[in-house]
Amino acid sequence: MTKSELRKNLILKRKSLSEKEKALLDLKVTDNFLNSDLYLDSNGFLIYVSTDIEVDTRKIIEKAFSDGKAVAVPKCSKTDNKMDFYFIKSFNDLKKGCFGIDEPSEECKRINDFNNHLCVVPGLAFDKKGYRLGFGKGFYDRFLSENNVTSVGLCYKSFLLNNLPVEGFDKSVDFIITD
Repeated sequence: MTKSELRKNLILKRKSLSEKEKALLDLKVTDNFLNSDLYLDSNGFLIYVSTDIEVDTRKIIEKAFSDGKAVAVPKCSKTDNKMDFYFIKSFNDLKKGCFGIDEPSEECKRINDFNNHLCVVPGLAFDKKGYRLGFGKGFYDRFLSENNVTSVGLCYKSFLLNNLPVEGFDKSVDFIITD
Protein backbone atom coordinates (compact mmCIF):
# COMPACT_ATOMS: atom_id res chain seq x y z
CA MET A 1 0.00 0.00 0.00
CA THR A 2 1.32 3.45 -0.86
CA LYS A 3 1.71 6.20 1.74
CA SER A 4 -1.19 8.06 0.18
CA GLU A 5 -3.52 5.03 0.34
CA LEU A 6 -2.43 4.23 3.89
CA ARG A 7 -2.93 7.86 4.92
CA LYS A 8 -6.51 7.81 3.57
CA ASN A 9 -7.28 4.55 5.41
CA LEU A 10 -5.82 5.82 8.67
CA ILE A 11 -7.73 9.10 8.46
CA LEU A 12 -10.96 7.11 8.02
CA LYS A 13 -10.00 4.90 10.97
CA ARG A 14 -9.29 7.98 13.12
CA LYS A 15 -12.58 9.59 12.13
CA SER A 16 -14.45 6.38 13.02
CA LEU A 17 -13.45 6.73 16.70
CA SER A 18 -16.37 7.94 18.79
CA GLU A 19 -15.88 11.16 20.77
CA LYS A 20 -15.97 9.17 24.01
CA GLU A 21 -13.46 6.59 22.76
CA LYS A 22 -11.08 9.28 21.48
CA ALA A 23 -11.35 11.25 24.73
CA LEU A 24 -10.48 8.14 26.75
CA LEU A 25 -7.51 7.32 24.51
CA ASP A 26 -6.31 10.93 24.66
CA LEU A 27 -6.52 10.91 28.46
CA LYS A 28 -4.43 7.73 28.67
CA VAL A 29 -1.77 9.03 26.27
CA THR A 30 -1.68 12.35 28.15
CA ASP A 31 -1.33 10.64 31.55
CA ASN A 32 1.43 8.37 30.27
CA PHE A 33 3.30 11.32 28.78
CA LEU A 34 2.93 13.60 31.82
CA ASN A 35 4.19 10.81 34.10
CA SER A 36 7.17 9.99 31.89
CA ASP A 37 10.75 11.04 32.51
CA LEU A 38 10.60 12.72 29.09
CA TYR A 39 8.11 15.24 30.45
CA LEU A 40 9.50 15.49 33.95
CA ASP A 41 13.12 16.04 32.82
CA SER A 42 12.43 18.62 30.08
CA ASN A 43 12.54 22.37 30.61
CA GLY A 44 10.27 22.96 27.67
CA PHE A 45 8.50 21.60 24.68
CA LEU A 46 8.25 22.06 20.96
CA ILE A 47 4.70 20.81 20.62
CA TYR A 48 1.93 20.89 18.07
CA VAL A 49 -1.50 22.25 18.94
CA SER A 50 -3.73 19.32 18.10
CA THR A 51 -6.57 19.28 15.63
CA ASP A 52 -9.65 17.08 16.10
CA ILE A 53 -8.07 14.14 14.29
CA GLU A 54 -4.76 14.16 16.20
CA VAL A 55 -3.82 12.90 19.65
CA ASP A 56 -4.89 15.77 21.90
CA THR A 57 -2.05 17.96 23.21
CA ARG A 58 -4.04 20.73 24.89
CA LYS A 59 -3.96 19.17 28.38
CA ILE A 60 -0.21 18.60 28.00
CA ILE A 61 0.27 22.25 27.05
CA GLU A 62 -1.91 23.40 29.98
CA LYS A 63 0.11 21.25 32.40
CA ALA A 64 3.38 22.59 30.99
CA PHE A 65 2.10 26.14 31.54
CA SER A 66 1.14 25.35 35.15
CA ASP A 67 4.49 23.63 35.77
CA GLY A 68 6.39 26.68 34.50
CA LYS A 69 7.84 24.89 31.48
CA ALA A 70 8.46 26.73 28.23
CA VAL A 71 6.03 25.93 25.43
CA ALA A 72 6.80 26.60 21.79
CA VAL A 73 4.45 25.75 18.96
CA PRO A 74 5.09 25.50 15.22
CA LYS A 75 4.43 28.07 12.56
CA CYS A 76 4.59 26.78 9.00
CA SER A 77 5.39 28.67 5.85
CA LYS A 78 3.84 27.49 2.59
CA THR A 79 6.29 29.57 0.55
CA ASP A 80 9.49 27.81 1.67
CA ASN A 81 8.00 24.73 3.40
CA LYS A 82 9.81 25.64 6.62
CA MET A 83 8.58 25.31 10.15
CA ASP A 84 9.79 27.44 13.05
CA PHE A 85 8.71 27.29 16.69
CA TYR A 86 7.54 30.26 18.76
CA PHE A 87 7.02 30.54 22.50
CA ILE A 88 3.46 30.95 23.74
CA LYS A 89 2.34 31.85 27.24
CA SER A 90 -1.32 30.88 26.79
CA PHE A 91 -3.77 29.66 24.18
CA ASN A 92 -4.66 33.34 23.65
CA ASP A 93 -1.34 33.66 21.79
CA LEU A 94 -2.72 31.47 18.98
CA LYS A 95 -4.52 32.29 15.76
CA LYS A 96 -5.56 30.28 12.71
CA GLY A 97 -2.63 29.96 10.36
CA CYS A 98 -1.28 27.79 7.60
CA PHE A 99 -3.61 24.89 6.73
CA GLY A 100 -6.20 26.18 9.26
CA ILE A 101 -4.03 25.05 12.18
CA ASP A 102 -3.62 27.07 15.39
CA GLU A 103 -0.28 28.88 15.21
CA PRO A 104 1.50 31.53 17.29
CA SER A 105 0.62 35.15 16.59
CA GLU A 106 3.17 37.66 15.28
CA GLU A 107 3.92 38.94 18.79
CA CYS A 108 5.41 35.59 19.89
CA LYS A 109 9.19 35.15 20.10
CA ARG A 110 10.89 32.56 17.89
CA ILE A 111 12.93 29.91 19.69
CA ASN A 112 16.51 29.48 18.51
CA ASP A 113 18.01 27.29 21.25
CA PHE A 114 16.40 23.86 21.48
CA ASN A 115 18.66 22.69 24.33
CA ASN A 116 16.71 20.53 26.80
CA HIS A 117 13.49 20.98 24.83
CA LEU A 118 11.55 17.91 23.79
CA CYS A 119 9.91 17.90 20.36
CA VAL A 120 6.44 16.31 20.42
CA VAL A 121 5.73 15.11 16.89
CA PRO A 122 2.27 14.47 15.42
CA GLY A 123 1.42 11.50 13.26
CA LEU A 124 -1.48 9.45 12.00
CA ALA A 125 0.50 6.31 12.83
CA PHE A 126 3.95 5.28 13.94
CA ASP A 127 5.85 2.07 13.49
CA LYS A 128 7.95 0.21 16.03
CA LYS A 129 11.15 1.77 14.64
CA GLY A 130 9.84 5.27 15.33
CA TYR A 131 8.92 6.18 11.77
CA ARG A 132 5.64 7.98 11.31
CA LEU A 133 3.04 8.62 8.73
CA GLY A 134 2.07 12.26 8.93
CA PHE A 135 -0.16 14.37 6.75
CA GLY A 136 2.22 14.42 3.80
CA LYS A 137 3.76 17.90 3.92
CA GLY A 138 7.17 16.88 5.37
CA PHE A 139 7.50 19.79 7.83
CA TYR A 140 8.56 17.62 10.78
CA ASP A 141 10.91 15.44 8.73
CA ARG A 142 12.72 18.58 7.52
CA PHE A 143 12.79 20.07 11.03
CA LEU A 144 14.14 16.88 12.64
CA SER A 145 16.81 16.48 9.96
CA GLU A 146 18.01 20.09 10.47
CA ASN A 147 17.91 20.21 14.28
CA ASN A 148 19.39 18.03 16.97
CA VAL A 149 16.42 17.53 19.30
CA THR A 150 15.02 14.63 21.24
CA SER A 151 11.67 13.71 19.72
CA VAL A 152 8.62 11.79 20.88
CA GLY A 153 5.54 10.68 19.03
CA LEU A 154 2.14 10.46 20.68
CA CYS A 155 0.16 7.55 19.28
CA TYR A 156 -2.85 5.39 20.03
CA LYS A 157 -1.70 1.81 20.49
CA SER A 158 -4.03 0.65 17.69
CA PHE A 159 -2.14 3.02 15.35
CA LEU A 160 1.29 1.64 16.29
CA LEU A 161 2.11 -0.55 13.30
CA ASN A 162 4.89 -3.06 12.69
CA ASN A 163 6.19 -1.25 9.60
CA LEU A 164 5.38 1.84 7.59
CA PRO A 165 6.59 2.71 4.10
CA VAL A 166 9.79 4.72 4.60
CA GLU A 167 11.57 7.00 2.15
CA GLY A 168 15.08 8.47 2.38
CA PHE A 169 13.94 11.80 3.82
CA ASP A 170 11.76 10.27 6.58
CA LYS A 171 13.03 10.77 10.11
CA SER A 172 12.17 8.53 13.02
CA VAL A 173 11.29 9.79 16.49
CA ASP A 174 13.37 8.79 19.50
CA PHE A 175 10.43 7.69 21.66
CA ILE A 176 6.75 6.80 21.29
CA ILE A 177 4.13 7.18 24.02
CA THR A 178 0.84 5.30 23.62
CA ASP A 179 -2.29 4.72 25.63
